[in-house]
Amino acid sequence: LFDKNKTNVIYIPQAAEGIIKDTKGNVFYNGWSISAEGGTYDTHLIFAPCSTDELELPYFNDGNYRIYSNVLNKFTKLTFDSQWTEVKGIDFSDNNTITAITVPTTITKFSSRFGGLTNINAVYYKGTLANWYNLINNLYYSPLYYGADLYIKDELLTELVIPEGQTEISSPALAGCNSITSVTFEKNSQCKSIGSSAFANCSNLTNISIPSSVTSIGSSSFQSCINLENITVDSENPIYHSDGNCLIETASKTLIRAGKNAIIPEDGSVTTIGSYAFNDLRTSITIPECIAVLYRFAFDFPALTEINFNAISCTTESEWDNGFSNSSPFNLSGRKGNGIKVKVGQKVTILPSYLFSTNNSAVIHYAANILSVEFAEGSMLESIGSKVFAYCNNLTSITIPDSVTSIEDFSFYYCIKLKTINFTGTVAQWNAITKSVDWNEDVPATKVICIDGEVAL
Repeated sequence: LFDKNKTNVIYIPQAAEGIIKDTKGNVFYNGWSISAEGGTYDTHLIFAPCSTDELELPYFNDGNYRIYSNVLNKFTKLTFDSQWTEVKGIDFSDNNTITAITVPTTITKFSSRFGGLTNINAVYYKGTLANWYNLINNLYYSPLYYGADLYIKDELLTELVIPEGQTEISSPALAGCNSITSVTFEKNSQCKSIGSSAFANCSNLTNISIPSSVTSIGSSSFQSCINLENITVDSENPIYHSDGNCLIETASKTLIRAGKNAIIPEDGSVTTIGSYAFNDLRTSITIPECIAVLYRFAFDFPALTEINFNAISCTTESEWDNGFSNSSPFNLSGRKGNGIKVKVGQKVTILPSYLFSTNNSAVIHYAANILSVEFAEGSMLESIGSKVFAYCNNLTSITIPDSVTSIEDFSFYYCIKLKTINFTGTVAQWNAITKSVDWNEDVPATKVICIDGEVAL
């Protein structure tokens, strides 16, 4: 199939016979291609640009496509032939000029990742919102994945109202919908559950009101909603309540989601911070004394400069968890600014394992930006857990309080700039500390400076 000027091959099926050359010198043979970029692919090939900026993707029974970047880089709009009913088997191969996708009503399911189409800013669906919900059952198969506005029948979706009779929001079909600004439920709502990732990465969502009928909210339902200013829960809800602009599971005392600039309640109504609970652009966070458990990826603040850690006796969910990690699939990467200062409160007795670390030194996490750690005067700290400061590769010095009695394995692993370690106690006190043999693995410091002498490392 050629474009309307018959100068460029648009695509060719595997059933084609013989050798075909287009005017660009690309060679096709039986559905295999040796391109100017090199490599062979047993697939239907879309290779050359048309004279329009819109590509209508033709349909093949096997749905097997590879779309080259040097093709889609000529297009800004993508739509589908009316024969499509399920989008599957498509490799978009890092095409980054497509900004708009039109989805016809003939399509009833997405089963292909839209990876590579990172600049989509508008998705047009000709059907109803109810039908849109049914198209997507996997977050990664959504054309909204990287964040885009959604148009339903050419009308921009902004203020979402959940109908009275809708009993659940199980689909992630609206995850990444940048145009949504508020979510409300009709009076006498029968909605019982909000599924995992239901509104994740809705970056312009500012208001969410949870009715009394909702008794189940999945993990990461509001992950990366960085502008969520108001979270309210109906006072009659038996499972959840809101306080301090935080969504809280009442019985378990778990903070599920925090709104923009939310403050963690310190009255004991919250003892656990759930996964993906915090994500906004604040510069400082205080963890109060009452917090006992931090779940994985609980905090994600791209602009963070200060952590005040006051949790007296806290644990992390499991050995690979990291309360201050940036491992969310929808993270705002890059740690710009002057780095992060950590202040540990006087009453803190334990720094739990993996608290400020990451298990991958090649990834830019908070650990890489921690510049200093300060313990309050009269610190009651007893234990520094496993890998607490691992990969803090911009940490140059630390003063360990004399209250510490144990330092676990790899506590300071790969702190490659940590050249000065001070201890506020005596040499005898330092030697009495129970230390794992590899607590200072890959640390350049050669000694610990005590108040009455030095200890070689």
